Formats: sequence, C-alpha cells, structure tokens
Amino acid sequence: AQEDTHTPSAPINWRVLDDQANTVEPGLFLLSDALLGTCSNGDVYFDNTNPYSNTWQGSDAQAWCNTFASSNLDSRELAAILETTKSDAAFTSSKYSIPFAASENILNGDKVFFLSAEEAETSGYGLGSDNDRKANYGNRAGVWWLRSLFTINLYFAGAVDRDGNVNIYYLYDDYAARPAFNLDLHSVLFTSAAVGGKIPAAAGADALTSVSDYTGNEWKLTLLDNSRSSFTVDANEAETSAEVGYSGWCIPIAYSGAQTGANEYVSALLCDSSGNVLYYGNIAQNSASGTATLNIPSGLTVGNYTLKVFSEQCNGDYKTDYASAMQEISLNVLSKEATPQAVFTAADDNSGTLSNVDAIMKYSTDGGASWTDITGATAEITGVTADKDIQVVKKGDGTATADSDAQIIDVTQAAQPAGLGTTACTTDAQNDGPV
Repeated sequence: AQEDTHTPSAPINWRVLDDQANTVEPGLFLLSDALLGTCSNGDVYFDNTNPYSNTWQGSDAQAWCNTFASSNLDSRELAAILETTKSDAAFTSSKYSIPFAASENILNGDKVFFLSAEEAETSGYGLGSDNDRKANYGNRAGVWWLRSLFTINLYFAGAVDRDGNVNIYYLYDDYAARPAFNLDLHSVLFTSAAVGGKIPAAAGADALTSVSDYTGNEWKLTLLDNSRSSFTVDANEAETSAEVGYSGWCIPIAYSGAQTGANEYVSALLCDSSGNVLYYGNIAQNSASGTATLNIPSGLTVGNYTLKVFSEQCNGDYKTDYASAMQEISLNVLSKEATPQAVFTAADDNSGTLSNVDAIMKYSTDGGASWTDITGATAEITGVTADKDIQVVKKGDGTATADSDAQIIDVTQAAQPAGLGTTACTTDAQNDGPV
C-alpha cells in the first residue's frame, strides 16, 4: 500500500504479529512497522473534539483509522481486510502499573484500528519488551496511540512512549498512529519476495522460471480481485501426463476474460502436490483472450503437479498485486512400468505361445500399429512374421505409471534350403529316386 500524505511515495511495511487473526476468522494480524500520521508533523489526536471521553468508538483516533484506510489502501486491499469486533479485558501495564478498563465490543466492525495496551505487551506478537515496542517517525522515536481507556481519568488514553513503555497521555496530545488490521487469508492467493520475487522471463511459451527458496523477511502479497471473475481457462486438449525424463511437453491453454493494460498479464504457477510454488511466469501480456502454448520445464520428478493459471496485475516491488481466482490444470509425471520378459514358443510358420506374461500386458504383431490385450499367464497368438517381430508392453495405470518400453522379440524364419540334388527313380513303377 502507498503511505499517507506525510511520505506519499513510500510504501508501508506491515509487520506480521500473528499468522492467526485476533478474530474468529482465519487471517493475518498486521501492524504498521513505522509510525504514521496525517498532520504536517505526522501526529494524531486521540480525541480533540470531545476531551472528556476516552471512548474509542466515535473518537478522532478511530476517525483517523477510517480515513487512513479509505485514502491509502486500494479498494481491493480493503476488500481483503476483515471487519473486527472485539472486547478488551481489564489490563494493567507491566512497568508503571497503569490500569486500563475492560471494554465490551470496543472494536465493532472496525477494519483498521490501534492496538490495545494488552496487545502492545504481548510477547507472542514480538512486542514483549520496551525495545520491541519502540518505533520511529522519520528520524526520531515517537509516541504512538493505543485504543485502551485509562480507568481512573477520562482525559487519558493508552499510548506507547518513546522508550517503548505502555503509558498514558492526554486525549488531545498529538502523537503518532500505528494502525493494525486483520487480513483475510482467503483473499491471499500467494506471497512472493518484496523485491525481485516476480521477475519472470519474457511472456511466452518458455516463461516458467524456477522460484528459489526465499530466506528474507520482506514479502509482497498477490490478493484476490473479484472484478476478474470472468477469467476462464480451457485446457481440454492438453496432454496432462508425461513420462519421467520427458522432453518437449507443451500445454495449450485457451483463455478468455483477462484484463488488459500495461501491467496486465495472464500468468501461471507450477506447484507440487503440497501446493509449494516451483515455477512462475507470464504466458501472455495485455491480451484479453487467446491460446498460449506453455512448455513444462524438464526435470520434474515422478508425482502430481498443478498448473494454476490466472489474470493478474503486477505492480512492482513492494506493491500489492491483484489476480483472478486460479484456474487449475492437473499434471502428472509418471514412471514407466518395467519392460516385460516374455518368451515366445513357435507352433507353426505364423503362430505360437507367449509365456511369462500377465493380464496387464499387451502384444503387437504388426510393428505396433495395433495391440491386443493379454488376459492370462499365457497367450496364443497368430499373424507372426519375421519382418514385424513381436512387441510386448506392460500397461501403466495412467495415474502413477506409464506404459513400459516395448520388449521386442526377434522372430526369425529358417532359411530356404539350397544345393539339394536328386537321383532319378530306377523305374517310375519302383518310385525309388532319393533326394
């Protein structure tokens, strides 16, 4: 997201406090990494219009969060943020023993909000010490507001001071904001490194580029964009399985309903059976519909894979990308069955018996032009010739295995006799002439 009017060209880094939202919905609990504000000096009032109430609902602090959300977050980002309704329990700060009041439904459908005093001291969020809670505004440490209500005096609300202590300040003091929100995980299609995480080859058949393991801690999100629901993919004619060691495996992908523009692509992810992204690439650019041919990289091991195709807007480093729902194509890389070791025993000049076979084999006597299934431990066959030989294959199941290489049984025919002589019969009646 782009930051507010203080530094409009800089992106906002959001710190992941928890991989579970602090609501009943699954999500990520996020907090701005730096301090923000909209005044010229970057500061915010908790409530300057009604200084006798430190209630969150209706406060200037809540209004700042609402304005921040509508002004600085894209509508598609806002759609991915959960509405949060939450009660705060009574809490006493650890260092100064400041009591904060319990408040039922202090958050009531809020999308963006400030942390409570208790959340600001939660070690599981990485905020367990004063140093963890320190944050800078520009080049100086700043005070940032919390939403918690000071129990004793309505003129005060909670805040984290410059030294990282959970403290209290007058409602009409002007300090910094550190917004938080809960992100709906259902809207996160995938994550990539914030810098260089989506730099594919040129759009086209060879676009799929290996995705390396990322060891950094700065990520960008690709969020679901419901305005792209018309995007569809048809891969009915695609060859969706190949034998291990394949080459030249191409998938034709007919697509339609993609959005167009300078940053608009039809893209693909190749994922393993656990959903891990192995390859990423743009298969078409600024194209609403068409048929793209995608080459599947060689070297995939035996197993099941998923090709996920989608229409997306790629916005560069540190910026959110937006995409349609994934259209999935199942791919299988199969191992070959072992080559048979059948034995042929001739019976006459064009027939005989195949043995050492089983019911998942097949044979051909015409050079592989046609095949006959074998139904038992032996097979009586005809049509055998020396020029076509006999081929026997063990059939794959099409899910985990492919057909074996063909066993070629070389059939030979005895040579025509030559150099024979005869002796005439003594008389025709005696019929005694030998060969």
